[in-house]
Amino acid sequence: MARLTKQISDTLKTANLIAIVLVVAIHYNSKHYIDISTGLDLNYYLQEWITNSLARVAVPFFGFAAGFFYFLNFSKLGNYWLQLTKRFWSLIIPYLIAVSIVFFHDLALEFYKYRAISTSLSLFGYHFLHPNSIQFWFLRDLIIIVLLLCPILHILITRFPIYTLILIFLSWLVEFQVFPKLSGWYFVNIEVLFFFSIGCFFAKNLTSFENLLINIDNHKRVIIPVFISLSILRVILAPHFSVWYGVHGGGTATLILYKTIILLGLPTLYIASKSLRDNQTLTWLSSFSFFIFLYHIKPISTFSINIASLLVSDSLLFYLTLPLSILISVVAGYSLKRIAPILYSRINGGR
Repeated sequence: MARLTKQISDTLKTANLIAIVLVVAIHYNSKHYIDISTGLDLNYYLQEWITNSLARVAVPFFGFAAGFFYFLNFSKLGNYWLQLTKRFWSLIIPYLIAVSIVFFHDLALEFYKYRAISTSLSLFGYHFLHPNSIQFWFLRDLIIIVLLLCPILHILITRFPIYTLILIFLSWLVEFQVFPKLSGWYFVNIEVLFFFSIGCFFAKNLTSFENLLINIDNHKRVIIPVFISLSILRVILAPHFSVWYGVHGGGTATLILYKTIILLGLPTLYIASKSLRDNQTLTWLSSFSFFIFLYHIKPISTFSINIASLLVSDSLLFYLTLPLSILISVVAGYSLKRIAPILYSRINGGR
């Protein structure tokens, strides 16, 4: 079994926490409340830069980390069932619990508002394939990859690594989705598939990964300013750009720039995480990363948005709801861990 140094492991844990914060930022942006009829103001540009430029490195990192840690312990097809058992408890069970909580949270709100409630089995089934909380698309992708695609990826990355990665990379670069939709979301998003495959490759070539990290360290004085500069440039050139189910607000050149920023963002995230990995507070907070990811929208947003709305205008909600949602998530997770540690462990996938 491949061995990962403690330094790299700690760096990746810190990177995971930072990526979680970035995902929360994406989901709590309040740009849609800004009146742009007279032009874009500093508030819009700042939120666009943070949530739709800097933060877009988060999902690629999650995909990479998921593939990397999965295939660290996957050297032959016989490992599939063992890995599947582990992911059943660490991924599938937390997913099922979380989407159930979201489902009943929504039912409770409908009941509170005296609205008609549908409890049909078809609605319940659809909810598990497309939960009414946007972050779960990524976990659903991971579950599908773990259940169906990992043995295929193992064979392809082992026997034809260059051809496989180039093909998936080109599909990701031009935003070509390989799979059709299932219940409104792509069966597997090309971004998750690509970076999961990259993680698979480096897990099987750990020395190459370590050498890559050394090269990143050696070139950090170039990587960071180029990443920051390009991320700002994209916002200036295409302030309404999006690749969520189609390329919107820009053309091919903007798309390539957007993807380049992501590719530079990953080493930048590593550099930042390496400098922060010995911070004990961040180490402690990182243990709640998955819990924050699961619940930062529902039910946490019910509290964070209502509190923030009392203090600032809607267009400025982002700057309060981001820290509030993380704070409430950590307090809720910590409290549950103290009161019911076994339940917390099950909800959090044993993390």
